[in-house]
Parts: sequence; C-alpha cells; structure tokens
Amino acid sequence: MIETKAEPDVVSQPTHTLPDPKQSVGADPDVLSVPMAPEVVQVTDDERDHIAKASELLLQDYGSVDAPAFRKMLPALAGHYLPERLYTLLADFRDAFQGLDYGALILKGMVHVNQNKRGPTPTRWQEAKREKVKPYEFITALVHGVLGGALAQLYYQR
Repeated sequence: MIETKAEPDVVSQPTHTLPDPKQSVGADPDVLSVPMAPEVVQVTDDERDHIAKASELLLQDYGSVDAPAFRKMLPALAGHYLPERLYTLLADFRDAFQGLDYGALILKGMVHVNQNKRGPTPTRWQEAKREKVKPYEFITALVHGVLGGALAQLYYQR
C-alpha cells in the first residue's frame, strides 16, 4: 500500500508560465498519459471591470456575436479589448496546446453576475432570455478570438 500525504487546498499566485504539454505525452504524441491539472488564473477587479465595459461597448456596436462584421473582426477585437495579461496568457495557452487539442485554463472571477438583474433561473434553457446573456457571450467570444479553433466552450451555469 502506498501512502500519500494530502496537500491542503491552497491557491497560489499563478506563475503565468504554462506547463510544457509534452511532459505528459507518452511515446505517441496524440495520446496523453496523465492529464495535467489546469492553471487557475485569478482575474483582477480592474481586469473584470475592463472586460465588462468592453462587452457593453461591443453589444452597442454589433448587437450580437452572430453579426458578420463582429465575426470578421473578432481576433483584432480580442487583442484590443482584452487586458494585456489575459490576452498573453490565452495566447501562450493556445500556442502550448495547439498540436494536442487538449488542455484547460480556468479564469476565475472573469465576470460578476448581478443575480437580481438576471432574474430567476428559467425552468428550461429554451425559455432563457438571450438578451440578458448577450454581454457574457461577447466576453466568451473575445476569449475565443484569442484561442481560435474549437477550443472555447461556453457554459451557462448558476
């Protein structure tokens, strides 16, 4: 029997250097032998405010993430509107995991959700009022603009 010492749940300040994905790859680069733990990045209050203002501006300018003009300009808009530190982290993540299609990065505190403004949780997702989540869609789209490809997924959770 192997005994292990449990480590306390401590959130340390991220070093902002992503692990080399090849460290967890076996002989076959397409097969991961051991999944790596995702890096948890704490978004600062200033960054969160900056992102919230950007999403409101983009909502006013484009109206929807489905607008062709927005989609065409998405990578440039991501570089313009995302705080430099977050943009750099996302770009480093994209480059580190580009060939593996595997990896996770947690952006903790990216948005502040005003539950009173959002209202009660709908019974079914079909009943959700998309207008209330549009600013969050723009934030997710900006992240997707840096990552590219099929890496970003949006999950609505309460």
